[in-house]
Amino acid sequence: MLHTDSGSDPLFAPTAQASRLSDPAPVVVVGLPRSGSSLLSHVLSQATDWYVFDDLYTARHAQGLGADFDSPLMPSQFEEMLYFLGWQIRARLLHTEYAKPACSIDEVEPMNDAIRACFKNSLPSWPSLQEEWMARLALRAGATRWGWKTPGAFRYLDEQKRVYPGLKVIYLMRRPEKVLASYKHMDPSNKDGNPAQYHPVAHAIYWHIAARSWHQAEQDGDDSTAFVTFEDLTADVAETAKRLGTFLDSPLDSVTLPEKANSSFQGGVAKGGARQGLTGLEMRILKWIAGHERDHLFPDSPMEMPPLRGGDIIDFVKCSFVFTSYRLGLIFKRIRRRFFSPAS
Repeated sequence: MLHTDSGSDPLFAPTAQASRLSDPAPVVVVGLPRSGSSLLSHVLSQATDWYVFDDLYTARHAQGLGADFDSPLMPSQFEEMLYFLGWQIRARLLHTEYAKPACSIDEVEPMNDAIRACFKNSLPSWPSLQEEWMARLALRAGATRWGWKTPGAFRYLDEQKRVYPGLKVIYLMRRPEKVLASYKHMDPSNKDGNPAQYHPVAHAIYWHIAARSWHQAEQDGDDSTAFVTFEDLTADVAETAKRLGTFLDSPLDSVTLPEKANSSFQGGVAKGGARQGLTGLEMRILKWIAGHERDHLFPDSPMEMPPLRGGDIIDFVKCSFVFTSYRLGLIFKRIRRRFFSPAS
């Protein structure tokens, strides 16, 4: 049903709604994809007064448009960002059962029109636009606190903390060999990723950087940061939720889960039902790059090293070719979009 009462519905209010939040400090879930982060977003959204959006790559999109954290958006950038944010709602409604926004597809454009009216006299920076957009979704869901999940956001947490003072951070980490295997063997038809993104060197480095980022927060004694492992989350969702509720200062004593499984659980399953892992060469690459951090985070589960086989080199070369082709394709698309798209 389409809601049109802009006087009472925060989704369509022509004035700023972010000021209605009880606490402007959001929470962000970081780490790596293929680690159960959609499940975690769904769990966090059940905390009293919180709504956490699953998979929101606003910073990456803004960077691709040439927008920074502080400057007001140009009119064309503002429209591009609104279009992008609208598609995030559509994607959540169409392709997942986790942390669904309380908004229908038919309501996306009226919501964007209301945000245009809100900023008609002065365009915001992209973090301010994200806050206003999230505030509306949170208030529509009956919450006054908000958050989002961007696994790679650990790379620019300093900027996020600067634009969102008091930002809470939850690191979600999974054993790296499971993350890489999930990437490598994911089903391209699940619309949750592309196995062409995978490369053992690139993803081992990515996991290593995420782990080092958490270690630094741990050493600094940062009480605005929490740590969760995929293994703990899936072994006992209720206990993990209760602990995170304490971190968020919001009760989280009861959690319901959707019937559709998180795709992170499905990665690496072959047709015969046997779970596929990494080759002996990939495991040795991973150990060389990220072994120290892995041993620190998962001391009770040592890495199992499969034997090296002749086909490992062929597999590595093929993977490198696919990965390089995919990345070059993305680069060319961004160049074409940024420099050759018609000006708005």
